[in-house]
Amino acid sequence: MCNLMTTTKQTHQKYKMLIPVLVLTGLCALTVVTLIRGTVEMNGVDYDFMLTEKHYGAFIAVIVNLITFFAFRQYFKYVFGATLLLGLFCIINFTPLDSKWTFGIGSLKIGFQPTAFLVGLLTLALNFKTIKLALDNNNGEVSEQNLQDNQNRFNKDVEKFKQKYLSYSSDDLTQLIADKRYTASALEAARQILNDRQVNNQ
Repeated sequence: MCNLMTTTKQTHQKYKMLIPVLVLTGLCALTVVTLIRGTVEMNGVDYDFMLTEKHYGAFIAVIVNLITFFAFRQYFKYVFGATLLLGLFCIINFTPLDSKWTFGIGSLKIGFQPTAFLVGLLTLALNFKTIKLALDNNNGEVSEQNLQDNQNRFNKDVEKFKQKYLSYSSDDLTQLIADKRYTASALEAARQILNDRQVNNQ
């Protein structure tokens, strides 16, 4: 049960950023369906519908995001961020209608796309803990709870590696400790096993 929960949590962590992209993909699919239907309704009146350059830009952006997510994950956050900004400032459009929220100060008026704004809020909600932790670290305000959580996570990883390495010989464990490619929890597990063996042999 514990392994299942851990696996589910890891899967969610790995794929959670795919959720906003799938939302945008669904909106683009709705636009394609509207194109097939040939008309779009505005204020109770049907109008002929045709794709615009903004729609094509949105389709390309979604495809690039999907490719980047699965093939070039290290660049995904930059590509997705650029996509949201393009949508937010109405340069690309994911929905059939080109809806805008307009804010103005005097004669200066700026239009924002509600779809991109709401998807941006969804993205912030999905990454709330990560963003909060990053802000805390930047401000030097790592809470005691965060430190405790990190220590508990580290201890669990150490126990997991200790179970894995119990059958290793002392020479193998010594070589493992000398190899800097292993994680800190793996190295600590190997050290603890060696220390236990030395104590038992005395």
